Formats: sequence, structure tokens, C-alpha cells
Amino acid sequence: MKNLEVLRNSERIALLDMAGLAGIKLSYAVAQNAKTLGEEALAIQSKLKYPEEYIKMRDEYREHFKAHALKDTDGKFVIEEGKYKLDLEKEEEYKKLIESKNSENQLILEKAQKIEEEYNLFLEEDSNVKLETVKLEDFSESINPVQMDALSFMVDEFKG
Repeated sequence: MKNLEVLRNSERIALLDMAGLAGIKLSYAVAQNAKTLGEEALAIQSKLKYPEEYIKMRDEYREHFKAHALKDTDGKFVIEEGKYKLDLEKEEEYKKLIESKNSENQLILEKAQKIEEEYNLFLEEDSNVKLETVKLEDFSESINPVQMDALSFMVDEFKG
């Protein structure tokens, strides 16, 4: 299992509705794997560390965005299609500001990009995580397709 799959499976198992899952073997495997994947996911996520200068720069950009974002009559940010909207009257000013800031911070941005590239390579590496496995016969008839999909990584018959 790749490190990226550890992250995905950790999230899937954490969000899984356990209603209808039954059986000692399955319950044990799910509980153990949730714990193991959660711990491993935290370790994987901790590998992505940005320099303090990048974090400060990102916070500064966020403040600039807030100053140029569109707000409703209550002063709340306007969100359309899951994205914050820029105030059209301030959009050009914002774009010029960010262009200028990107130019000023080019070395910081390049360093952050290199860190992300290295992290992405790390995500494609094999993980040493050891998981409990189960057989299809360990599942009850009441399992639904969403649960089966989320737990398929731990089923012996599905491993290649």
C-alpha cells in the first residue's frame, strides 16, 4: 500500500458509518485498522513541513484576499460554487498585488514547490503499515455497497 493510499483509507474508515457491520473478526479488523491507519496518516502528514517564511507569506496573502473579497450586507464572505468571490471593483487591484507579491517571494514559492514535489514523491512510496485482513465470509449480509467499498482494502480476496 502506498502512502497516499494510507491517507485515503484512513479518511474513508474514519468517516465510515459502522451501522450494520457485525462479527468479531470484522469488528476487530476495522477497529485495529482504523487505529493503525490514523496513526500512520498523522506520521505521513507530518512529513509536509513548509518553512516559516512560506507560512507567513501565505497568511499575508490570505489577509490580502480578505481585504479584496466580496462580502454580503452582513459583512460575510460571498461563496459561489464552493469558492469565495472577489469584489469585482477590487479584482484588478488584487491581481496586481498578488503578481507583485509573487515576484517578490519567488524564492520562497520555489522552495515550497520543491517541498511539495518531494512530498508527492513520498506519497507514491510503499508504506510499511501492517493491516488486519478479513475474508468476504467475515462480512454480514447487511453490509451496504458504500461500506464494502470503504473496507475493500482489507479484504483478502481483493488483494492482488
